[in-house]
Amino acid sequence: MLVATLVTGQEHVSNGGFESGNTDWLFHNADVAECEAGNHALRLAPPSGQLAFGRQRIEGPLAAGTYRISGKARRLAGSVSARLEMTWHDSTDQFLDGTSPVNLPADGTYTPFQFEFVAVPNTFSAVIRFSATSGTNPAIFCIDDISIEGPPLATPTPIPTDTPTPTSPSTAAPSATSSPTPLATATATRTPQPSLVFRNGSFEDGSTGWQKFGGELGVTDAPRVSGLRAGVLSSSTASTKWAYQTVAIDPLRHYQFSGHLQAGSGVSSALLRISWYATPDGSGEALSTTDSTASVSGGTAGYVLLTTGPVQPPADAKTARPRVLLMPEGAAEATLYMDDLDFLVVEAATATPAATSTPPIAISTVAPAAATPTALRTAVVASVVTTPAVSPEPTRLSEVSSTRLVATPTAVSEVGGVRTEPPADGRGVPLIWLVGTGALVVGLGGAYVQKRRRT
Repeated sequence: MLVATLVTGQEHVSNGGFESGNTDWLFHNADVAECEAGNHALRLAPPSGQLAFGRQRIEGPLAAGTYRISGKARRLAGSVSARLEMTWHDSTDQFLDGTSPVNLPADGTYTPFQFEFVAVPNTFSAVIRFSATSGTNPAIFCIDDISIEGPPLATPTPIPTDTPTPTSPSTAAPSATSSPTPLATATATRTPQPSLVFRNGSFEDGSTGWQKFGGELGVTDAPRVSGLRAGVLSSSTASTKWAYQTVAIDPLRHYQFSGHLQAGSGVSSALLRISWYATPDGSGEALSTTDSTASVSGGTAGYVLLTTGPVQPPADAKTARPRVLLMPEGAAEATLYMDDLDFLVVEAATATPAATSTPPIAISTVAPAAATPTALRTAVVASVVTTPAVSPEPTRLSEVSSTRLVATPTAVSEVGGVRTEPPADGRGVPLIWLVGTGALVVGLGGAYVQKRRRT
């Protein structure tokens, strides 16, 4: 919000003149250059159709009030405008609100600017960002002498501790219901609680609902797939970074995580991952993980749709953490854009179990009879092996632990109650008679069909 009241107070930005290079700033398609002799400045130089930005986190605790942002800007190339925006965050780094982007001067010579914004309630820290998106032709902007003046940092209010007033045993009035008054305990630092519902996959509400591990997580208006905003995860170290949410799940349901990613320069690989947890808050060690069927790498042109495909959680999972992973090439700047992410319940019939173990497969049996089996009749067919709907492929009879088959198709032998008989003419398929069960099994290239004998 742009206001008219002038503010004087503490300086909150660091290295606003860029004389210390990019210290305290995070850049994408930007650097520090001499846009005029002897003076260093932030230079935004986005290639055609791409975004450039420079941003800095203003650490708190910030006090309530109005903050004045000033500086000077000039446009050296292109026909678009550079913009300024500010986002407010609470003590757990959760997004609270953001300003609408305001355009900076676009003259060919340095022109001063000044804007003022009011901190929203519960603000602890803020992020200031200067950005520009090129059109058909590349754009170049220079921004310098950046200053943020506002109220001094807030002083945390100590939580008082109540001390009970001692009562003399000789004067205290007896009471059947009286009890000791406990001492008040100071409240620990607030820990963010997961929403347990996946939300804001399009980042239209800023980074609300999202958390991060390493790097910087924010929003941008370009590049995007739809709507007005997309998410952006940036890295300036060699470690893997990720953005995630914690979601409550039902292990009897089936889920799919999908979304669009665009990897900028410096990204070695990026993908989607679901981590499954047995705890109700997504803490502790993951039971297992499911990755997207593909990944993207730096320099990929435009957004790419990735998906895990349908998957069933482990049987004892209570929560999931859908993650967007960024693996940088090294310690250089790397940026990953994300948009239209969804974590959905899908049809069970098409899902692949997340667990790697194969469930036991039962063999159907028929009551024994004394008569000798007659010739097979194709009119009576029953399935010997029952395969769960979620199994990725049928389980062969030879995999059942209680049955062992002789591999030689031309020999007649009996092993563990199972006798195999080849066809009389030496062709066709082997017959497997389950001794004492009255059931005959025909092996058909891995599919097994049972023929009950006629009595």
